[in-house]
Amino acid sequence: MPRTISKRLHDLQFSRSVVKGNVVEYQFQVFWCPACRAYTPWPKEFWQPNEIWRNLASFCVFETIDLCVSQLSVTQTLNRLFGFQMNENVVHRIKESAAKYYEQTRKNILSEWSRAS
Repeated sequence: MPRTISKRLHDLQFSRSVVKGNVVEYQFQVFWCPACRAYTPWPKEFWQPNEIWRNLASFCVFETIDLCVSQLSVTQTLNRLFGFQMNENVVHRIKESAAKYYEQTRKNILSEWSRAS
């Protein structure tokens, strides 16, 4: 039994003088298997970091961690400046995903730092 799903991917495009917001809406079908009682997997764009996600994640991490801006404020900025329609839970999930993605890098930096001390 097919089921049509719509999902949006938000992204930022950086150039020398402009930052543009992009929203890509995907529509795809997933199928239900009555034997194993599972759906076919969603497209990989929605379950792993990729090129589309990376710029938005970088912006969110920079704002919340480096500049100490609240997640609510980052969300409001993204919505106002780039026309996104997201809530602060999205920014929270982006930060969680970025933490998992860079976990090994963090460990490597900390081990190098402890050896140097």
